[in-house]
Amino acid sequence: MVLKFQQEVDGIPLEVAVKQLDGTNKIVSLFVSTDAESIADLMDKTDSIKAKAEELKVKYPALNKPIDDEDVEGFREVVKGATELVKANYDELFGEGTYDKLSEAGLGLLKLIPLLTDLTDGLTEELESKVAENQKKANKRRADLLIKNKKKQK
Repeated sequence: MVLKFQQEVDGIPLEVAVKQLDGTNKIVSLFVSTDAESIADLMDKTDSIKAKAEELKVKYPALNKPIDDEDVEGFREVVKGATELVKANYDELFGEGTYDKLSEAGLGLLKLIPLLTDLTDGLTEELESKVAENQKKANKRRADLLIKNKKKQK
């Protein structure tokens, strides 16, 4: 007799469907590994992203102040800085080239900013769900063992 176990790679697949002008969708597939080392790396990446944000505030001072309606150069600087920051976030969290893939599919800065929040919120929910599911299974195993041991004692 052979015991067989089917497993999936540790990770969370994500798909972003970008509706094109002709009505078709371009699908951009992303994958976030959820093994222990990758989750630890993810925590390091958030620190890296915060550091990058601070660097960009120095590189693009216009990011630090309100821009008045007639300051075209200030607006351009804000767009450049925000674009670099959003690109750094996507590439750091989802792998090098992710920002470019999403841009090539037709998403601009104004869509990529809220999408980043949606993706990270979705990832957080999925990770929490997996942790809760594993905890539930572990609790059930413990309860089953206690019941089994109790029966043996009788």
